[in-house]
Amino acid sequence: MADAEEVEETHNQTIQVDAPGAMHQDGPGGSGNLEKLEEATRTKAAELYQKDRCIRDAQKKQQHSEMQMKDQIVLGQMTSPDANEKSPLPSKPPGQASAAASAPGAVAVGGSGETAATREAELYQKDQDIHDSYKKQQQLKLAPEPPSTDREQKMQAKNRLILDQSATSTGTDTNNEGSVPPSSQPPDEENSPATEPSDSEIPGAFAVPGIGADDPPVSVELPAPEPEPNHLVNNEAPPAAEQEPNEPVAIPVEENEDLEAATPVDLEQKASRGSSRRDQDMQFCIGGLGALVLLLLSLCLWLWSENSKQEGIDQPTTTPNTTAAPMANISGSEVDQPEEPVSLSPGGDLLNLLPEYTQARIQTGSTNPQTKAYDWLLADPQFLNYSDSRLLQRYAMAALGYAIELEGMRDDWLDHDYHECDWEQDAAPRNFILKSNCNLEEEIQRLWFYDDQQGSLPPELGLLTTVINVGMQNGKLKGVLPSQIGHLTDLEILSIHTNGISGSLPTELGLCRQLIDIRIHQNLLVGPLPSEMGMMSRLRYFWGLDNMFTGPLPSEIGQMQELMGMEIFANNFNGTIPTELGKLVNLGEFTADENQLSGPIPSEFGEMSHLALFFIQGNRLSGAIPSEVGRMESVYRFYCYANELSGSLPTELGLMSRMEIALLHDNQLTGLIPSELGGWTRLWATYLNFNIHTGVIPHEWGDALTLKYDNSTDRNVFSGPLPTELGLLSSLHYFWLPNGNLEGTIPSQFGMMSALSAMSLANNSQLGGNIPVELLALQNVSLVHLNVSGTNVIGA
Repeated sequence: MADAEEVEETHNQTIQVDAPGAMHQDGPGGSGNLEKLEEATRTKAAELYQKDRCIRDAQKKQQHSEMQMKDQIVLGQMTSPDANEKSPLPSKPPGQASAAASAPGAVAVGGSGETAATREAELYQKDQDIHDSYKKQQQLKLAPEPPSTDREQKMQAKNRLILDQSATSTGTDTNNEGSVPPSSQPPDEENSPATEPSDSEIPGAFAVPGIGADDPPVSVELPAPEPEPNHLVNNEAPPAAEQEPNEPVAIPVEENEDLEAATPVDLEQKASRGSSRRDQDMQFCIGGLGALVLLLLSLCLWLWSENSKQEGIDQPTTTPNTTAAPMANISGSEVDQPEEPVSLSPGGDLLNLLPEYTQARIQTGSTNPQTKAYDWLLADPQFLNYSDSRLLQRYAMAALGYAIELEGMRDDWLDHDYHECDWEQDAAPRNFILKSNCNLEEEIQRLWFYDDQQGSLPPELGLLTTVINVGMQNGKLKGVLPSQIGHLTDLEILSIHTNGISGSLPTELGLCRQLIDIRIHQNLLVGPLPSEMGMMSRLRYFWGLDNMFTGPLPSEIGQMQELMGMEIFANNFNGTIPTELGKLVNLGEFTADENQLSGPIPSEFGEMSHLALFFIQGNRLSGAIPSEVGRMESVYRFYCYANELSGSLPTELGLMSRMEIALLHDNQLTGLIPSELGGWTRLWATYLNFNIHTGVIPHEWGDALTLKYDNSTDRNVFSGPLPTELGLLSSLHYFWLPNGNLEGTIPSQFGMMSALSAMSLANNSQLGGNIPVELLALQNVSLVHLNVSGTNVIGA
């Protein structure tokens, strides 16, 4: 008996029983006939289906020729002489084969020991599966043609006969389950008379126990199950059907063309339909891809046409130089050819490389440097051999040469036979590292000229982005510093001093963050310093003196931590000095004199421990000198004169032990002169005049052995005797103390001032006595002026 799993697999199969009296299960009225089928018929049909499936699997695996041979041998063994005799379903004693099983083309089905009730139940289930499978086959349009009415009647009669015979052989089948009929020799085909084939020899017919040999056979149609893989399409051999040992094998009989055969499923047609659908999808994809390619080509053509139109518009209005030098061959050597006009197409390409501001200048006239450089480059014999970067560099150098009027002043400038790196420039100063014009990649790095440059700096200077040094000093340059200078991001030195450059500093200068040295002094620059200068964190020297800058000093200067020198004197800066300048701890020189700065001296200046030159004279600074200034121990030039400073001198000034010149005159300073100033042992000159100092002269000044000039009078009112320690100032040149309240006599120690050339003690009414002989002796050495008028001194 078939397993439950094998019965489940039969749901997708279709079995057609072509026997008299049997109705086609999926035809009209099929459901009513199914109810009348007995359990025995269902059981046998299920067994027949299972065995037939095994037969089909075995037939697909073997070759066609071998199958025929095996069929003949097995058919001869299974066929008996009385195969065509009709006999009822007898009892099968043990060891005997069923008469129906030995009929020609018969297939042994199951064992005879099964009960009729079990076989009928299986057959009913199988018929129900047949009905369901046929409905699915109808949906797939693969259902076989329904049988005719006569055949249905025959099938019904046959089914009734099967039920009757099954009822009588129930006991006998149970005892003979599993018996196999003995094999018999095939009949002699040559000696036997020709007879019509019997019903049992019809293809697809199987002998069923209880059915006579004269009865029509039962044919079973087994379409290929849908879920199984299609081995025919893939040209693969089907897997061999698993077969239990000692299981009877169903043997097909010869086909009879007079009977209708079940319509099989055309697997090749089904596979061809799937392949056709894939071909359609592939054609659709290829067609879409082709359409996309055509669209892209159309877009490219449109862009090309628009670009051609734009090139026609961008052509300069002036006619370029149509006479070119002899063209070079591929190897680079010149060949003799007649002069030909240069094509405008390369000129259009060059024009597109240039920035818009250059294109605008080229289109406006033929006398400007931009147009001249454009025509010159078009006439270059090697024009077509230059790369884009080389074209830009060569054009920028030509534009610079025309702009600063080097044409005719330098023999090799603007010469097609010379590389732009070889055009003559002046030697750089010793303190500049770069000695050549270009680097190893033949990129311009240095532009250095003296004296002979004039004209103005062109904006095309910004095209030379590899330049590191720009030096054009002591010339006659005019115009403004172009904002394109900000494109020189590698620029380290900008030296354009002593020219006539005007305008304001461009804010783009702050983009040159590699700048170390800016020398723009002695020009006509105006406006404030841009706050963007604070971004130049590597800047060490800024020389902007002797211009016409205005506005306050930007506090962002305090961000230039490496700044060492700042000279901005002789301008018109106003406002207060930013306290942020105190952060410039590396600053060694600050000269902001001759401006209009106001407010106090920031106490934060005390943090400038490296400051040596401090020039803030000639401003409007007010307030007292902060005591923190005394911490600027490196200062040796302290110029604060001609301001509005007030208050007394802080004693902390005496800590500035390197002081050589202290100019504090022309202020409103008051009070005593601190004795701590005697610590200025290196003092060379001090000017305290035109202040309101009072009190006695400290004798500690005698320790300032290098003092050469002492102009501490005028509005000062010193009193008391002259300190004898002043005689130790052997280097003193000038000693000026008029208009005071000095008293006593002139010390004889003054005769030790061997370098003294002038002395004034006039208008000190309380000063008397004789002039020391030692002092008079200096008249023969160095003293040329001695004024003691307005005093009581005798001997003058």
